[in-house]
Amino acid sequence: FSEYKINRLKGSIRKNVDDPLPTEILYTGNPGGISTEYFRSNFVEGDGQFIDSKYIDNCYLNFEDYEKRVFDVLKDSDPVLYEQWKNGNWKVAYSGSMFKPEWFKRYSSVDERVVNRLRSWDMAGTDPVDPTGGNDPDYTVGTLLLKGESGRIYVDDMVILRENPDVVEDTILNIAKMDGKSTNIVIEQEGGSQAKSYMQYIQRRLQGYSFDEVNNRVHKTERAKPMVSAIKFGNMKFRAGTEWFSTMLNQVTMFPTKGVHDDCVDSLSLGYNYINGLGENPSISQTVDNSKFIRWNNII
Repeated sequence: FSEYKINRLKGSIRKNVDDPLPTEILYTGNPGGISTEYFRSNFVEGDGQFIDSKYIDNCYLNFEDYEKRVFDVLKDSDPVLYEQWKNGNWKVAYSGSMFKPEWFKRYSSVDERVVNRLRSWDMAGTDPVDPTGGNDPDYTVGTLLLKGESGRIYVDDMVILRENPDVVEDTILNIAKMDGKSTNIVIEQEGGSQAKSYMQYIQRRLQGYSFDEVNNRVHKTERAKPMVSAIKFGNMKFRAGTEWFSTMLNQVTMFPTKGVHDDCVDSLSLGYNYINGLGENPSISQTVDNSKFIRWNNII
């Protein structure tokens, strides 16, 4: 459950003007997942009321059987999940090898002239309503990057959604209208003829906007490498006071970890490499080769 959806849920809680009962939202859950940082900072360690509860508080549970079936297996195979579920530890988390949480610097306003605006989309590879797609489908992520005249990159907005293709397409179009025609749009193309047809359909829907389609053939860890030093040394900053930051930070700092979503990483690296003109292998190339990109020019 993303922070974005949590905040939308808050907006749906209302009552009659003469109703004496208070409006409340009660959450239940376990540490781990995209909302961990939100609940840890706002409830476990924050001002919200937090009631700690573990499996041993369930009077109907067969402890011996549960510990044998679950914890004996997790202890060696997944020690992080073991610590989260057995001891209710909200601080322990998977740790990737590329990005550290303390590197991510925030900003409230851009204090320089913006020379480029780009919205980069990483499309989900699975349909969330497709029963064959598994229980944890991918997210579609659209990142708005601003490039200042100093060369610094500002991550100004991020849309994270898990919806069916029709909703995703409408969202891309609506976000394009909000961003304006001065904002370029880039989408990574998946392989296969069906993906090409889909990109042509998206191009027609985005008629009037500057739209590019990128066909990446380099592993995502290589594509993410140029961002490492940019984030570490403050040359890539993130807007403060946003709903999406904790979800994004959770994904990026766990990258690359098997079984953990990396859609935010893919969208960020796609946008960072594109707005800086990096080529197909961004970890070794600092100049763009236009033959690597399939370009649609739709500016009216």
